[in-house]
Amino acid sequence: MRQAVALLFIAGITAGCASQGVQPESVINYSYDPSASLAKNVADAAGIDGVSDMPREEYEALVAENPELRGIDPRGAVRGSGDAAKLLGATAAGAAGAMDPILGLSDITTGALGALSWLADDNTAPARKNWEIFWLPDGVSIRDFEKSYVEAVAQAQGLNLDDLDLRYEDSFLGKQNISLAPEDCVEPDGSHDSICSVEISHPYYQIKPRGGEIHRSKLELPEPRRAPAFISSDNAVTGPILSDFGWVYYPPESGVVYNHKTYLEMSEHLPDYVFLYVVKTTDGWVAPRVYANGEAHYFIEP
Repeated sequence: MRQAVALLFIAGITAGCASQGVQPESVINYSYDPSASLAKNVADAAGIDGVSDMPREEYEALVAENPELRGIDPRGAVRGSGDAAKLLGATAAGAAGAMDPILGLSDITTGALGALSWLADDNTAPARKNWEIFWLPDGVSIRDFEKSYVEAVAQAQGLNLDDLDLRYEDSFLGKQNISLAPEDCVEPDGSHDSICSVEISHPYYQIKPRGGEIHRSKLELPEPRRAPAFISSDNAVTGPILSDFGWVYYPPESGVVYNHKTYLEMSEHLPDYVFLYVVKTTDGWVAPRVYANGEAHYFIEP
């Protein structure tokens, strides 16, 4: 039996002919809000509604009862000794390999964080699903993003890129879809077994969260504009562009998971123009956060 350690990414089946729509003015005219968290700024820049920052006073009240929550303070109070430092290592938002400071808390605290930082009563809110969000720098294509993404996932799952075969597969799911596979997952004809390869089999994208999903080949990219302040670039970028590849692992006994540690490691390997908005892991629902550059950023007023 092959070692089934890889993932199949499917954005979801899109029925009929979808319209991508146009980006709202709030996205086109977005400017950084220093009174909001970095996570909230990323969500606002991407047009993800249904999420808000936890007010500072409410967060401080929770910290008073649960000091370990200081570990997710956007002000960076974690540096040094104490429970938060043990939970999160050396960085305020959490170094790769650290446990999630929220998952270890009581149901009451976890529930408070979840309810106060997003609109739980709106089942249709874009904030209720995971998103990949990115702004393409000049000269970078969606194909480049896809390659970076599957490589980041492979590395986060403990695979060595030097041991993987890169191929662009044609199947009933689409043409020229990127796939990475270990040696024992490559068929005699050179194709990859989707059960044990990391591949984006359904490359559909959106230019706004409530817009239609459009196949890569038909997506009309937004006009380049100045990069948001949270992206370290003085040049124009194209975005935001969103995808919701999700995660499926085969077979279940393979032990493949998407948890806090996985997303930290994925974001560490992704380019700095990619952000992962996460509200659900294989451990269950979690308080909303944005992963970027190997750190987790929470929706808490700075």
